[in-house]
Amino acid sequence: MENFVHIKETDLLIRYLAKEISAEESDIVQTWLNTSEENKKYFDQLKHLWEDSNNRTDLDQKFQTLQAWPKVQDIINEPKPVAGRSYRLIWKVALAASILLFIGLGSYFVFNNNEIKITSNRKVIKVTLPDASIVWLNRNSELIYNKNYSKKRSLKFSGEGYFEVQPNASNPFVIATKRATITVLGTKFNVHAYPSDSVAEVVVKVGKVKLSQQQQGHKEKTEIILTAGEKGVDSNKSEVPQKKAADDPNYLSWKTREFVFNHTNIKEIVGIVNNIYDAEIELKPENTENCNLSGKFNCQSLSDILDMLQIVLNLNIEKVGTTIVIKSNGC
Repeated sequence: MENFVHIKETDLLIRYLAKEISAEESDIVQTWLNTSEENKKYFDQLKHLWEDSNNRTDLDQKFQTLQAWPKVQDIINEPKPVAGRSYRLIWKVALAASILLFIGLGSYFVFNNNEIKITSNRKVIKVTLPDASIVWLNRNSELIYNKNYSKKRSLKFSGEGYFEVQPNASNPFVIATKRATITVLGTKFNVHAYPSDSVAEVVVKVGKVKLSQQQQGHKEKTEIILTAGEKGVDSNKSEVPQKKAADDPNYLSWKTREFVFNHTNIKEIVGIVNNIYDAEIELKPENTENCNLSGKFNCQSLSDILDMLQIVLNLNIEKVGTTIVIKSNGC
């Protein structure tokens, strides 16, 4: 529950419904609504309760329809607030329910007086920023931006994400990761920068970005310019970011669920599938040297991919607990 401490301390949504909110706070609510359909559904429930807030009996009945009702019953039973402050009770109950619902969705949205933090946890999610830029967050990724985002388009980021940035020459879009800074005007690109990895990568699909790195003990930044079809690699082993051709056809598979294999060995395929589907596949390495596959696959389920691998490569696949074990019968 500690992840939601900032949500507990704010009455932002209620003030939004009461039309007692600033333009920047309204942008925060709109971003939260655009994060998921579940958020919109929950807001509609809260709005309905707000409109009927004068009817205490009806309020109790409506909250019984929420998933989190058993755990918020004790809040409902609090003494009725004094006149003019009834929205405080509604907000306490709504937040207790929303906190539990957010946990079930596999992602959470936290805001306090200064920052908005969005974390994807175990799901790929789409985030629409206040300037209409779009970020797709891969699993276990996080972005943080300030409430004054409309004045200064900067954010902190860790994990993996695909960015579709709205052009604004007078207000550059700046991403700060653990190792480097990415500056753009308007483009589409993928960032892979998990804190635990020794290598961070930026692949540009459309437009141009600047990848810069501040070395410890140096005042100057080292930087490279990347254009469409290029990849920037920032490694612990190198003091300067490296520019390379973006030659991995599957760098966006986590988002698109499209795969291109060109004489790709089963070892590499298993690694890709484990990463994209968050699966637990164990490959027994015996007799896999010639288990190579070519082809393009689009939005198939994990079971469909495993069935295809089993037939085409003559594999033996069985499930042991939560682990899927693959053995080669000689490809």
